[in-house]
Amino acid sequence: MHSEIPTLSDGQRSTCIRNQALLIAQQAEARQCDASKPSANLPSPSGSSGTFRHVEISKLQAHPAYIRHGLSVSSAQIATLVGIGEFAFNDPLLITSGGLVLDGYGRWELAKRQGRQLLPCIEVCVSEADSIRWLLNRHRRLKGLTNFSRILIALELEATLREQASENQRIGGQCKGSSNLTEASRLDVRKEIAAAAGVSVGNVTKVKQILASAAPELIEALKSGQLSIHMAWTWSKMGLNAQRRELENNRDQHSMRKFIHKRISHHRKARENPARNVQTLVTQLTGCDPLTLKSVQVSILKTPGRTVFISEELSHILNCQQVPLCVTNDR
Repeated sequence: MHSEIPTLSDGQRSTCIRNQALLIAQQAEARQCDASKPSANLPSPSGSSGTFRHVEISKLQAHPAYIRHGLSVSSAQIATLVGIGEFAFNDPLLITSGGLVLDGYGRWELAKRQGRQLLPCIEVCVSEADSIRWLLNRHRRLKGLTNFSRILIALELEATLREQASENQRIGGQCKGSSNLTEASRLDVRKEIAAAAGVSVGNVTKVKQILASAAPELIEALKSGQLSIHMAWTWSKMGLNAQRRELENNRDQHSMRKFIHKRISHHRKARENPARNVQTLVTQLTGCDPLTLKSVQVSILKTPGRTVFISEELSHILNCQQVPLCVTNDR
């Protein structure tokens, strides 16, 4: 027999609705710059949501998340700004009321190198959690900031989001007899983290599992973009030594593919007749003694075109000096 849902009096129903409305209003106020989600329209630096002023460079600080996750300004970015000249400093930096830089790290770095004293800034009043959202939003397309690194930064929002979700649940539990506003106050923590990082919810789940069981070498490879999240997640189910072996093999294969493609590229630039070279190669292989042929390994490469690639060692064994093969010069 099913228990009946308790019926709320008009007074109780009004109290519940007021509580939920208050909660939503408080959450909206805490996100006064609409920066709670990357999908939301973040205020423009030139808009009225911030205060414009010139700030001493010595009073500016890098955001803790920027430092923790090893973000930096590339030499290419600095070179581009130098090329722009004085116009590079027309756009103000975006900073918090505490002087944490959210956007404009390249201009800040260049200003320090040039010995400038002041920089134009837009100061915005945001919470610690929203400052992380701003940082992610402004640096989402930064070269070198991988999906893995963005998820690591977004995971710093997890504690705040869980507190918010618990509060929503608590107030929702007081209003079981009322369906008003429950959808607006519901919060999916993992979905919010994924939205902040600009990735799928599945990748957030995989990264959390990777952090729990992956070897440190895999973590570094993920940060540098050498590995995909899915591949690292698959390997993280193995023992630590097995993970390291897989990573080493992957790096060896990558180096070999890079080398082979480079040699093939040089080969294609040469204008020998491939039909003649193939015929010569077949003739030479046919004339080899069985022991030599037994030591030759054959591999299939996934590359476009019709090309036979042999090692330099085999080329010498086949006596290329007498019957020339297509030898490329890598120097």
